[in-house]
Amino acid sequence: MANPPIVSNITDVYLKYGIVQVGRKHLARMPTGDKSLKVEAVFDRGNKAQKLTYDPLKNRFFGVKGWYNAQQAKAGDKVCIEPLKKDKCYRLSLLRRSEVRAGGKQNLASIGKTQKKGRGVSAVGKPVNFGGLVYAPNNEAGVVLLFGMIFEDLGIIVEEIKNGFPDATIRRFNGKGWVREFAEFEYESMNFKKHRHAADKCDMIVCWRDNWKHCPLEVCELSSLIKLLPKDRRRLVAKTFT
Repeated sequence: MANPPIVSNITDVYLKYGIVQVGRKHLARMPTGDKSLKVEAVFDRGNKAQKLTYDPLKNRFFGVKGWYNAQQAKAGDKVCIEPLKKDKCYRLSLLRRSEVRAGGKQNLASIGKTQKKGRGVSAVGKPVNFGGLVYAPNNEAGVVLLFGMIFEDLGIIVEEIKNGFPDATIRRFNGKGWVREFAEFEYESMNFKKHRHAADKCDMIVCWRDNWKHCPLEVCELSSLIKLLPKDRRRLVAKTFT
């Protein structure tokens, strides 16, 4: 049985930095090790090879920004990765979002998307393996749970969690004393605006993803913060409480 195609989604971040991310399920077909290495890449239908950097620790190729620009790639397009010589050479082909590559009843554009729907379907966020949390939040309740795991690491005292706006009363140290502030939990920061909350009655939005470009409030984006916290969950602000 032939190996399934390695298909990588292109995001705005990958476009900006010229990255091709390889999914974990395909790592057996990629180089291994604890240091980055040089591999050859052949683009689209061409035969001329170019050197790219591959990082086995982050499972990604670097150095394709020029190719993205030349192909006018956009977020939502995909990259099909074909190993020509394992650990040495790979062919990278761009798949437009609108393109359909038929293959029996399936196509490359939809091969990674489930068709299951309904209330009985279990859906989770991407794996984060942070503390005891296996998957990323995919709703506001998950944001509250994760915040409850790390608020001490952030130097925050939680005074009250309640129903209604704002969700939480917190205190933060200003160098002289612990100041009372108010926080609202949202899955995305823009939901604060969609829910028509009053910005003058809140100090901080705690969310998983910050997508409000000109937000007038301080935003605590948990998806970024957990990458900064040590994996062993040491208390970063232990001295603050002593």
